[in-house]
Amino acid sequence: PRAFGLTKLRISEKSLQNKPISVYYVPHPDDEVLTYGVPIRNDLDAGKIVYLILFTHGEGSAIITKLNKMISPKKITAREIGVSRVREFLYAADALGVDSDHRDIYDPGKKNFKENLIKQIALYFESLSSDVTHNGMSQLDILQEHSMTGRVLNALYKEGKIKKKNTYASVYMSRFAKKQVKGKHIKLKNPNDSRFIESAIMTYNRWDPNNG
Repeated sequence: PRAFGLTKLRISEKSLQNKPISVYYVPHPDDEVLTYGVPIRNDLDAGKIVYLILFTHGEGSAIITKLNKMISPKKITAREIGVSRVREFLYAADALGVDSDHRDIYDPGKKNFKENLIKQIALYFESLSSDVTHNGMSQLDILQEHSMTGRVLNALYKEGKIKKKNTYASVYMSRFAKKQVKGKHIKLKNPNDSRFIESAIMTYNRWDPNNG
């Protein structure tokens, strides 16, 4: 199978064949840290090849209203927010220790295109290796693009098209969800890795509107 927009995936297929791969489907910039930061570090420490697939630029973030109040009378456009958030995503991926060739950015727009993107990339990685873990968010998440990852992965797993998958509860689930999601807490296997998480979080703490 060929993945949607596969030319964007900078993959040396021979180097990945039958290697342990862990693919994270990232709905928005910052989800790679807030939801996936700990398991990403655990996977890297375990010697897995970690891939990040970002499938929106985060232009729809509600933060734009707050930011525009802070810099009034200037205005930040949705596109400018998206460009800045993608840049932050790349910096955060660096801070987490993810190889620069192992993160790819898409923006398919429509819901069905996003679902197809996740599905096709999942099937592509399955064709490369017998040891692939797919990571998404709970299908019960209140944010549509979060729950989409879990829904698509769960369906592929039930159909026998992927062998291993994990779904994680985002911070939104712990703050706003009416239903409590059952599961275990994920902790860093190497406590010293907290410095990677903290560095990635600080990427999103920077406020410098004059320099983008």
